[in-house]
Amino acid sequence: MSDPKARTDTVPNMAARRGEWAARWRAGRTGFHQIEINAQLAQHWPRLVPNEQASVVVPLCGKSQDMRWLHQRGHTVFGIEIVESACQAFFEEQDLPYERSKMESHVRFRGCGEAEGLTLLCGDIFGLKPADLGEVTAWYDRAAIVALPPELWGRYASWVANILPSEAVGFMLTFDYPQAERNGPPFSVGQSDVRAHFSEHFEMELLEQLDLTAENRWNLSRIHKPVLSLKRR
Repeated sequence: MSDPKARTDTVPNMAARRGEWAARWRAGRTGFHQIEINAQLAQHWPRLVPNEQASVVVPLCGKSQDMRWLHQRGHTVFGIEIVESACQAFFEEQDLPYERSKMESHVRFRGCGEAEGLTLLCGDIFGLKPADLGEVTAWYDRAAIVALPPELWGRYASWVANILPSEAVGFMLTFDYPQAERNGPPFSVGQSDVRAHFSEHFEMELLEQLDLTAENRWNLSRIHKPVLSLKRR
């Protein structure tokens, strides 16, 4: 477990990892991308976030189909991604109209027509301020924190707490496995890791825990998927 109190001014930002992730996308090493809507999202989200008008932020979103599902429910969706080709692919593979523009140090992909209310921001997540997103009241993390090395977890937790108002709801899916058996990403992020970094600002609840050991592609001795809700204090 990393130290949640670690100084963030000595931690590298996401821009330093852009080349690594861009190479993964070019090589098609995107096993994290799911063609289907995440089953746990569809099961739990309507109860956790019953307000279909809520604005949702989706960190490290890739080209996730889950954003389309959230948008079709009525949510305004802000995805954040570090690789521009992934943002472009999200719109073009689904034949969704969009406009591309610069926004200071980020590139903005804004949906038009039927995709109005879907915006993807490409760049360093930690370079975005609350004013850049407007009033977001929900947050969806599917494999975002597990894509970050442990030295960035504290910074990520602080960033999420900064952009969300009191009573905002988060939904998080992680992987929990013996970290010594594999070099991430995805990194192992257990309940204790989430609690250590988020408990200052969030109330955490374990909704369910899935056992993925039998069919995991990494041949790990054990791997679980904690399904968590986090409510901003």
